[in-house]
Amino acid sequence: MKSLEGKSVRVTIPGYVPPAHYKNDENGERAHPSLTSIYNNDSIPWKGFVVDYLNALDEISNNAGFKFTHNSVGSKTVAKDSNYTASVYDVQVGLADMAAGYFWITSERLKMTTFTTAVATDKIFLWVLEKNESWEDEFVYFTRNMLVPFHPSLWMLLLWSIFLISIAAVWFCKNDGTYGIWHKRFESNEWKNASWFDRFLVTMKTLLDSFLAHATLFFTSSTDINLHGSLPQRIFMPGFAFMVLLIITSYTANLAAILTVPKPYKIISSIEEVDILCGHPALKEDYKKLFPGVKFHFTEAGGDNMGMIKAFREQKCDAMAASAVEIYNCVECMEVLCEEPRIIVTDIVFVDIPIAFPISKKIAAGISYWMLEGENMHINFMQYEESERPDQQCTLNPPVPVRLLKPLSPKQMALPFLVLAFSLFVAITIHLYNDWKKSSSLSSYMAIGHTPNQQNTRDEHQEENNDTTIKEHPIGVNGKHLESIETIKSLQHYQNDLLQTILSEK
Repeated sequence: MKSLEGKSVRVTIPGYVPPAHYKNDENGERAHPSLTSIYNNDSIPWKGFVVDYLNALDEISNNAGFKFTHNSVGSKTVAKDSNYTASVYDVQVGLADMAAGYFWITSERLKMTTFTTAVATDKIFLWVLEKNESWEDEFVYFTRNMLVPFHPSLWMLLLWSIFLISIAAVWFCKNDGTYGIWHKRFESNEWKNASWFDRFLVTMKTLLDSFLAHATLFFTSSTDINLHGSLPQRIFMPGFAFMVLLIITSYTANLAAILTVPKPYKIISSIEEVDILCGHPALKEDYKKLFPGVKFHFTEAGGDNMGMIKAFREQKCDAMAASAVEIYNCVECMEVLCEEPRIIVTDIVFVDIPIAFPISKKIAAGISYWMLEGENMHINFMQYEESERPDQQCTLNPPVPVRLLKPLSPKQMALPFLVLAFSLFVAITIHLYNDWKKSSSLSSYMAIGHTPNQQNTRDEHQEENNDTTIKEHPIGVNGKHLESIETIKSLQHYQNDLLQTILSEK
């Protein structure tokens, strides 16, 4: 660019802010900020990643180099709250061509001078103090974690599955076996002579008993083994057992993973929970325009980050809005914050602010051009910043919250429910087929002209014979006698009821 060709650019530096910009003393160590004699001595070279970045641009540009200097005495009088704003003032009045550092583009500074193209975007996060929790909060937290492994929809699906299994168990039950008591309720004289309302109550009680029984089996990781149960019942119970196996093991594994995660700090979740917010004085004008409903606390004297951190530690505000990059690059700031272990930086971004260099209008286009060219040649400002960032003295980030460990959903647990549904379908099909066979046998029996009295007499003799057979042969030859007897007895009861209904209507 012709506007820079052969020209030397005078650059003012806003004080000691290592590792961004600093000077070394005579021993080669970083000079203390109180040593103004070193700061005001332009013969002592500047160090830092900002200086390195500009020197890298100088090597590819056509200007005559950058000459670094300090803020003027007059600028510190005008801008008492910020050394950075003082540097902007020097550019405004022509004492410097450009200012180098971690400069936010603010409304106040834009009124004073122009800026180069942005080199990065700074995120201002909310910093808070961990809240003290009562034993009630601890109890609620750990109790809630017991339900976290499964999504609420999966819990509802489990309850519905147990309910359907309970209905099927009552539907498929026989006189013998574990659930024979339920079958006898529907075959007793009380049931036959009861009103519709009483039958409804008996049905609801039976379903409740079945639900409680199967829920107990499920939550104790077991299922019923009923060798005397009906074939449909013996078919759907393996499907139920398979579902219990996968559900219990999945819950245990997910719960173990959740319990190994450290308990997250109790912190705010939004800016609406903050009553008073400590803010950087350089952003005072912008904050009040962007957030008119928020009450701020600004430190005018001895401003910048240290003044804001001091006010925050003295609890003059509930939270602090600060740049994580600036705080992590400030060794003194980190030393102070690490003394208070309850201070945490949240993931709540308060505002995004572009970073650029204040510059004279005459050379703004030229410097911006070489900055963009530098990007194409991998000369990146943030890469220089990250390479010089000091090691963190402590961890200010909260632990990974439990919410990042996602609960299992019905979609992820589809297999056991599909197996259960298939086994229920097969069991229901067999049960309906057996009912159809009984109905067909009854029709054939009525077609040959048997009377109810004859039937009752035969029923009595048959029942006696059946009882004798059961006592003598509890299992039966080849396992078929017992099932045949039960089928005959059920058929006889059904025939008696039907015949009595026909005679009463006549």
